[in-house]
Amino acid sequence: MSMFFKVVHNDINLCLEQLQYLRVPELVSPNALEVQVQVCVALREKLVSEIKENIRKLKQACSECIDVLAVVCRTTSQASLTLCFPHFRHWQSEILQETANEYVAYFFNQVYLPVIEATKDLDILKLTLKIICEAWLDHIYMKKTKFSSSGALNLLKDFDGVADWIVKCGSLDKKLKDVLAQHEALRMCEGVGKLLLRKPDETISILPSPKAGRKGEETNGDEKAPLPPEMFVPNQKRWLELRARDKKSMGLNCACLCAGMDVY
Repeated sequence: MSMFFKVVHNDINLCLEQLQYLRVPELVSPNALEVQVQVCVALREKLVSEIKENIRKLKQACSECIDVLAVVCRTTSQASLTLCFPHFRHWQSEILQETANEYVAYFFNQVYLPVIEATKDLDILKLTLKIICEAWLDHIYMKKTKFSSSGALNLLKDFDGVADWIVKCGSLDKKLKDVLAQHEALRMCEGVGKLLLRKPDETISILPSPKAGRKGEETNGDEKAPLPPEMFVPNQKRWLELRARDKKSMGLNCACLCAGMDVY
């Protein structure tokens, strides 16, 4: 990863500087010249066009490399989650965690830490964090994992553990920590966790929720309250499908069926 960013941030710019040093004078019209001179002028014109094309490609190279990084980051995230994400029974347990599950730190150490150690570019760090969080949510949904109320609360603690991991990361400057720990991708994850705690027919208020700081931090009364985290989640209804049926209601339905009643 460090060599990748050395090329993207350093070597490509050095190549551009070298090409800018090349002096390319205006070409004369070859119409009135001898055949041999016309050939030389044509060859020179071809060379000049290739230099300009290389400059154009180098200017695009950085963004193209970051596009490749994004694809690799998503693939690596999904592969890592396949190895470390807890079994579906974990999310149907009634046991509540006190802190984030250990797979969260493992996952971010494997995927995000190498990027943090290789670059201080905030835009790239925000992009990779967004990709990691989206891959995390996609993994959960594609597995069709069912969550009990306790499981949803545990997932919320796992999501909250990402901000804690960022704050504790020794390879990040404080300014970067402050920005990344409040990334909207984390709000989207929090919104998914809260959706899993809702009933399928429960409406979601679009009014801003009261402003609350993380873990006892003081908040400014003049600041506008943020939107509910559920508002950051696209296609909210699909997440309600992942709620595990409550054991009490399941028992009631079984009793009704045994009594010969139709249950819908």
